[in-house]
Amino acid sequence: MMFSVRLPRIALCVALVGVFSQSALALQLDETWAELVARHAPPAVEDHARKLAMYFWDGWSARLEFQGSQVCKITYRRNWYLEEQEITSLLDANGGVRRWVETSDPGAGTRLWSRDDGAAAACARSRPLSFVFESGLDIPDSPVTTSSPATTRAQKSPTQLGAVP
Repeated sequence: MMFSVRLPRIALCVALVGVFSQSALALQLDETWAELVARHAPPAVEDHARKLAMYFWDGWSARLEFQGSQVCKITYRRNWYLEEQEITSLLDANGGVRRWVETSDPGAGTRLWSRDDGAAAACARSRPLSFVFESGLDIPDSPVTTSSPATTRAQKSPTQLGAVP
C-alpha cells in the first residue's frame, strides 16, 4: 500500500527535474554560434549564406536566424497544436516566464509577449503550431564564423526545450 503512494510522487519528482533541466539547456536568443554548438551539437541543417540553422526532434523543429554570430530569432514548430503548458515552458526556457509580459488583447488573433530587454514572442491564439522569439538587441551585422557555406547533417535532437511528450 505504501509503495503505491510513493510511486506517483517519485514519478512527479523525476518529471519536474526533467522539465527544469531541459529548460536550462534550451535554445536561447542572443546565444552565439559557439555556445549553440557546444550546448546542443551542430544543427541538422545549416545555411551560412542566409545565416540559418535548424534542429529537429520528436515532432518539433527550431529554425534559428543569426545576426552577426548571435541568434536573433527562433521559430519553434510542432506537428500538432501547442498546449498552454508548452507555451509557458518555451517562455520559461527563453529568459524565464516571469520576465515575459503578455501584451496582446484577449480578443486578438495573435498572442504577443515582450521581455524587459526588448525581446518579443508571438504565437496564434487559437491552435498555434509555431512560436516565434525575436531578440530586442541591436547586434552589429558580421559574418557567422563556422565550417562551411551550407551543410546538412544527420538529424540530432538538441538537449533542450520543455516539450511535453
